[in-house]
Amino acid sequence: MYALVVGLLHAAAVAWASAPPTLRPVTKCVVKDSATVDGMQGAIDWACNGHLDCSPIEKGGKYYDPSLRRRAEWLVNAYFWQHADNDGSCDFAGIAELWCGERGVSVDKIRGVNLGGWLVMEPWITPSMFEKPELKDQAIDEYTFAHYLGYEMAKQLLTQHWDTWYTRDDFARIKQLGLNTVRLPVGYWAFGDYPPMVANVAYVDAAAKWCDELGLGMLIDLHGAPGSQNGFDNSGRTCGDKCIVDCPPAPSWMYNDTNVDLTLKVLQKFAQRYKTARAVIGIEVLNEPRWDIDETFLKKYYASAHTVLRQHGNPAWRIVFSDSFRYNLWRGFMANDTMVNLDAHVYQAFSPDDIKQTPDGHLRQSCGFSKMIDYQNCVEKPTIVGEWSLATNDCQKYLLGYKQPPTAPDYGVKCYERFEDQFYASYARAQLHTWERGAGWFFWTAKAEDAPMWSYFEAVERGWMPRNASALADEIRTACDFSTDTRAEPLGAGHRRAPPRGWRGRW
Repeated sequence: MYALVVGLLHAAAVAWASAPPTLRPVTKCVVKDSATVDGMQGAIDWACNGHLDCSPIEKGGKYYDPSLRRRAEWLVNAYFWQHADNDGSCDFAGIAELWCGERGVSVDKIRGVNLGGWLVMEPWITPSMFEKPELKDQAIDEYTFAHYLGYEMAKQLLTQHWDTWYTRDDFARIKQLGLNTVRLPVGYWAFGDYPPMVANVAYVDAAAKWCDELGLGMLIDLHGAPGSQNGFDNSGRTCGDKCIVDCPPAPSWMYNDTNVDLTLKVLQKFAQRYKTARAVIGIEVLNEPRWDIDETFLKKYYASAHTVLRQHGNPAWRIVFSDSFRYNLWRGFMANDTMVNLDAHVYQAFSPDDIKQTPDGHLRQSCGFSKMIDYQNCVEKPTIVGEWSLATNDCQKYLLGYKQPPTAPDYGVKCYERFEDQFYASYARAQLHTWERGAGWFFWTAKAEDAPMWSYFEAVERGWMPRNASALADEIRTACDFSTDTRAEPLGAGHRRAPPRGWRGRW
């Protein structure tokens, strides 16, 4: 039960006596079907014992109802709207949850995979590309790959990679697995404006064509911005003091107006080029901007990007904003555009607490994230979980950067050991059970070299991931049915989840 400031609660509750608790018709707290009479009565007794003004639901009150469930529902709604900015909780007594539409498996929900390591390379996804003898360990990301080799050699090797890493057959396989959308990471250099980095927009064209032919949707994801928005290799440019080659000390995208302007121009080019592409469902304006970027600055960029895409793109597109690993920050932002979505990336592989977690703990945490997803999806924006995986530690080769060691051994985890297959199957279903509460999800990634916890294709073959994502209902219905409470603790305003892949406190 959360700590409450009684005086503030009581003052706020007085205002509630003159208005129905469900201020937003699309959002409300509902008492769970599993709530017991004792649980509901206990919640009412606690709330009315100095924490809330319960006169509106007492006999003769404006909202009195003989139904215990309805009285309990009034109270949890009153509590929620008074404290949504503090802990985002609908559930102060274990009896309620947020509800903002259809629960369960919806036919039009996004279910997809990321096409990682293709048009924006990452050493851990395709280590063979970075271990080539001619590179002499001088390439740690796409920027250094091109700069060390020079344009012509880089173009030759990259073209071979682009022609083979994903083909139409891979897109057909994605469709056969019951998935309906792909998220395509692209870089600011895609149009060839930043030599020696090599243009690859022709492969974006090919992906859009294949998706159209196969009946898949495609979300274009600007994964890398000039100067780097996060300093990770997944932005195209690694930053920090732990590189094996010279790197900029820190990402600079957010400190350079020229870089921001160039980013907006890249978005305009993508919008104009794919405005009429039938498979393209929208554009994500920037992947994983750092969690410590100034909130006002980031929201200003998002607003500018929104203007560019609405002026030059398809008016029916989704415009997707990364939540920047900050939960409970986006309430009311861009409220007038119902086609704006949030993108949350949720991993359990990078923080010390996650790495040391037990198998049972990972399952419970997966289910516990439902509180965060419900809040983001119901109160902030329709939320897509744009990246997640089956990894439980950072042992994957080069996951933290080329030639960078994992941290897992520091916490007593043996990287050569893995959990049993049954755990990964349960882990997948527990996460899917939670992500299905939102607007959809994309697994990271469709395939990777020797990385089964990160490869959707391999996870399916190992029996970890369902073979038909379009028929999940029976697979995941009981995935979070534990004998004890699995709720996650509430997260405060601006709460940041564990840092994303690639983080090692470099700066």
